[in-house]
Amino acid sequence: MRFRPLPLLALVLPLLAACGDDMARVRIVAGEVHDQKALASRKPSEFDAIVVNVISVSVHVSGEGWYELLNYRDLPLALDLRKLLNGEQIRLADDWVPPGKLTQVRLILDKRAPGYATPVGSPYTRIPLNVPSGTTSGLKISGKPIVLEEGKTRELRVEFDVRASLKDDADGLRLRPVIQLRGVKTQAFWD
Repeated sequence: MRFRPLPLLALVLPLLAACGDDMARVRIVAGEVHDQKALASRKPSEFDAIVVNVISVSVHVSGEGWYELLNYRDLPLALDLRKLLNGEQIRLADDWVPPGKLTQVRLILDKRAPGYATPVGSPYTRIPLNVPSGTTSGLKISGKPIVLEEGKTRELRVEFDVRASLKDDADGLRLRPVIQLRGVKTQAFWD
């Protein structure tokens, strides 16, 4: 009897079909918003980099519970909030969850080094960022519930108001992020 390998497509199609039957896809990107009126004690323009080290991105789906979309525990994602000021968007996570109402996103920061800021003209100076509860329960991002539809991809945008988030602190800088969550678009899986 001669062995015949199954075509790759025959192996992949059942997996794709299983995902599309009862799951929704969530894509989360970070962006910056300018509509807050609060003024911080420090201006982002004073820094070349304002970095938070993200080790985990989780979402809460009403009635289903918490889902960890991505785990960066071995190598944290250095999310430079300063880059967001230039209009750059940074993808944080992209994964499958049960359909339903997404009620919250959490970004958990690295306990060893939650973040830092680098002053303009001092590339080797790192001012530590104090991010309240950032390393335990995480940066909590809530808003109006966002519907995740079965068989569709929903792109969410985590909007940081970097200008309203920095304050002086006894040990460096305090980052009290002013954050909004917006559902940007929904599309079919194959779009």
